[in-house]
Amino acid sequence: AKWKTLSCTVRVRLLPGGGVLDVRIVRSSGDETFDRSVERAVFAADPLPVPEEPHLFEPFREFSFEFDPNR
Repeated sequence: AKWKTLSCTVRVRLLPGGGVLDVRIVRSSGDETFDRSVERAVFAADPLPVPEEPHLFEPFREFSFEFDPNR
């Protein structure tokens, strides 16, 4: 499948409790359909598991990751 060679980098902003506030593609795969599906997948995972303690949550408030279906 074509998607086997695609990857993109996603920036995620969370609310305390793990709710997904925002998802943005910061490095596109070059395929808009793939990129939108990655955004939808992150929103579908809402809420994400995060530490309950506020000082431990802070590093998770905003983070980026590379989505690569081959990894």
